[in-house]
Amino acid sequence: MRIACFASGRGSNFEALWRACSQGRLRSEIVLLVSNRPNCGAVEFARAHGVAVEIAHSKECGSEAKCEEQILTALNRAQPDLIILIGYLKRLGSQIVSQYRGRIINTHPGPLPEFGGKGMYGLHVHRAVLKSQRATTEVTIHYVDEIYDHGDVVRKTEVPVISGDSPESLQERVQGVEREFLIETVLKMESGGFLSNR
Repeated sequence: MRIACFASGRGSNFEALWRACSQGRLRSEIVLLVSNRPNCGAVEFARAHGVAVEIAHSKECGSEAKCEEQILTALNRAQPDLIILIGYLKRLGSQIVSQYRGRIINTHPGPLPEFGGKGMYGLHVHRAVLKSQRATTEVTIHYVDEIYDHGDVVRKTEVPVISGDSPESLQERVQGVEREFLIETVLKMESGGFLSNR
């Protein structure tokens, strides 16, 4: 499969996915990284390893609509079979979702729908999970639609919450599970699982 990734952060999951592809564990190829942050770790890693990068920031594009057009042009050029949002902090435009519906997945660091929605990312999710006093949290991978963290769940796996956890320690544990879980999910998709015309 040809994969396009969207990321806004340091890129640890993106790096793990790239290594799984480059080392032959996955048969897929990452053909594009899209980001709204030109200097984030994911962009630096992609450029250092020869992955095409598209920066779409509304201040430079001029508007969200122009950003969406720019991203669509890059996607149409790259021709991905699958789009993966890995810590991407912008909501995808409706044209992108419509054109690639059923071929866009997002990784989320908590149970959905309880800990999803606008503003629920990173440490915000882990703080909310700890406040709820749950015994476990989840890594959730779901299809992307026009609403934050709303599409059908593809796969999920539990992660224990340990007494004395801070948001930072819980985040570290979740991220450790998330990297491998994402790779396993893509492996299943390579074998024909999950992808649909939703």
